Parts: sequence; structure tokens; C-alpha cells
Amino acid sequence: FSYLAGSPGQPLQSRGEGFARYRGLLKGHLSRAALGLALIGACLWCLGCGSRSEGRDGKAYYLRGASGSGAFVAKAAVHPAPGQDAPKAAGLPASRELEAAEVADDPHPQDPAIPSFPLPGKDAVKEIEDPVLDDFRSIVDSEQRKARFFAFLRPLVETENRRLEAERKALQRLHEKFRRVGDLNATELAWLQERAAEYRLGDLPIPSEEVFRLLLQRIDSLPVELVLSQAAVESGWGCSRFAREGFNLFGEWCFEAGCGLVPMRREAGATHEVAVFDSPRRSVQSYMRNLNTHPAYQGLRLLRTEKRLRGERADGFTLAAGLMGYSEMGQEYVDRLCLIMRHNQELMAGRRQVAAL
Repeated sequence: FSYLAGSPGQPLQSRGEGFARYRGLLKGHLSRAALGLALIGACLWCLGCGSRSEGRDGKAYYLRGASGSGAFVAKAAVHPAPGQDAPKAAGLPASRELEAAEVADDPHPQDPAIPSFPLPGKDAVKEIEDPVLDDFRSIVDSEQRKARFFAFLRPLVETENRRLEAERKALQRLHEKFRRVGDLNATELAWLQERAAEYRLGDLPIPSEEVFRLLLQRIDSLPVELVLSQAAVESGWGCSRFAREGFNLFGEWCFEAGCGLVPMRREAGATHEVAVFDSPRRSVQSYMRNLNTHPAYQGLRLLRTEKRLRGERADGFTLAAGLMGYSEMGQEYVDRLCLIMRHNQELMAGRRQVAAL
């Protein structure tokens, strides 16, 4: 005790005096330890209060945090007596004092840890007005024709990409919620079923990890330069008969009599026709859904997914390798697309102005 309680180099002469100083030092440490435990307890209490969410059924839902089960525990919610004002939480705006966790007849309560959010519908992204299809045949200068064609088509492609990205973000949020809670509410299930049917996955169990995995492969944007290069090849820079008469910019076929335009050089015995659309925008939407759903382009979707997993942009040169099945030309077709992308990068991006455009 004389070593611990005395000053360095000057040990105490009495063991009793050393013990008294040591006891005083120990009391100081114990008081600080008690204060630390009190602060930890206060933090845990605040975290427990933060998980409360009141539903419309008159119950308060608490998400179990420590157990890690993610289950909900329902407790009776406290409501003010008639004529009394509802108690207000300090520091919170009135608009956030009460957030509905679920509709009364919904068997799947919302997860308070992941707040409810509006699911994007068909009008989630503002549609631009369909541009008038120019008479590209009348433009003699090839550079001017290409610049006009890209300027005409690029806004339609970018708008559709924004819509796909909005749907993808909503899908990712639902996937996160499904992993944490194990189920979705009725509105979310209906939205997921619509996406699965649209992307040809309606026969899979919903919700399930498999349907989320495949939808995340399919609901995704496409490189603008790849779409523009394919439109240039398939429509002859907007000059083909199918582009002018049927707004078909990507050479898509249909297989019912009268569904489209009959090719003049169709082989004997063939029954296909070239699809007709009511606007250029519909042609872009149909083409992008085709690449995102048809089994022939599974390779393209896998290449795009691999790029995303590495945190890289899925560029047109990489994804062009997944279009071998788009044309009977095979690799020659892919090489042609890459050539157009390489020689027209500035025009495609709108960075290069052409005289008299």
C-alpha cells in the first residue's frame, strides 16, 4: 500500500496511512464506473424507444433488435381521451407525429426499420412528347443525317432508362425488406407480381429470392450508345420503309397475320412480319423489353450484371458481345455495332455540333 498510495520516490512510513489513501483512490474509480454504466443504460433505452411505430389498427409495433429475429411485437397504443390534444413528440414536425404502418385489412405489417415508400407506376418518369420522325432521306450530308438521327432518338432512350432505373431502385428496396422481414404487404406483392409478369417470370413463387435475383438481372438500363448504334443499323439511319411507315427502329418481328408490314423480300414459306408501333417511343420500349427478357439475350444480361457487381459501368462495347443472336450476321453484326459506336462517340453524346443542323 505504501508503494501505491505514496508519491514516487517517497513511500509512506505507515501502512495504515497507505491503506487510507488507497481506499480513497478506489472510491474515485468506482464512481466513474457507475457513471459510465448509467450512460450506457440511457443509450439502450433510447434505442428501444426509437423502434416504435403505431399502426392504424390501434397497436404499436416494436421491432426486436437484440434478438435479431426481425419479428414484430404488438402492444396496445395509447390514444388521448375525446376532446384532448394528442401528445406531441419534442423536436418532431407535426407531419411526422404519426405515420401509418399498415392498412387495417393488410395481413403484412410494414417494417418500421424500412419506411413505406411509393412504388413507381407507369407514370413514375415524366414522358417526353414524341418527336416528329424527320425525313432523314432528304438530308444529303451523311454527318448531318447521323447527328439529326441521334438527336431525335437519344431523349427517348434516356427517358426509358430513367424509368428502368426507378423500377430497379424500388425492386432493390423491396428485396432488402424481404430479406429482413420475410414478407411484403399486399400493395408491394401486387407490384412485384406485375413486374414478374411483364418480365416473363410469372410462374415463379412470389415473393422469393429467385424472382428477385432474376428481376434484378432484367430490370436494368441499357447503354445509350448501344441502343443508338442498333437503331442506326436496323433502320438505315431512320430511312427504312419500316421506320417511316411503322415507327419500327429496331427491326422487330411479329408472327400473326396482319400484325405488321410484310417484307418485300420475305422468303417463301416464311410468315413473319415487321412489327408496327404507334410511335417511336413505343418502338424503343418494346426493343428494350426484348433485350431485357428474351432468352437469346441472357448473355447480355449476365455481362451487365457482372459489370454492376464490380461497380463498373456496362458500356456498349462490352454488351454488344451479347447480341450475337440479334442478326444472322453473328460476329460481323457485333463488329459493325462497335464500329458505329467508335466512330460516332461525340455525335451520340451530343458534344459535336454539325453545321446547318
